[in-house]
Amino acid sequence: MTRAILGLGLLLATCIETPASAISPETMQVERDLVDYAMASCFAAQQNAYLKDQGRRWAGAVMQRAHGPVEQWTVVADAVEAELARSGIGKSKPDGPHGASVPMPLMACVHIPDATDVRAAIAIAARALSADYAAQPKE
Repeated sequence: MTRAILGLGLLLATCIETPASAISPETMQVERDLVDYAMASCFAAQQNAYLKDQGRRWAGAVMQRAHGPVEQWTVVADAVEAELARSGIGKSKPDGPHGASVPMPLMACVHIPDATDVRAAIAIAARALSADYAAQPKE
């Protein structure tokens, strides 16, 4: 559900900036795939073995349906890695005066596509991959 809300938010942001008639299905698909890839890359970078495994599997699934050279996708993974190094993983506030704060990797990874540098990397990759997505046969 969170992915759906995030995807809807990105779609709405794109629609606000671009007239609806100018947004092609290929543009929407490449954006969705790149956002998914950014979140998957974030999960793959986590210390938790389960999240790391799920992130790797999700990234692999995105790449199986992806179009274009792998090199065009690495700009997004690199931006995610840099953002995680810069901002780290947020923590929840402790419950009570003696509670311990808890890392919130799910929250961080859901919001990673909204980070300025990651959003810029997604835009760069989308422009580079748009022709590859447009060249695919229509289903």
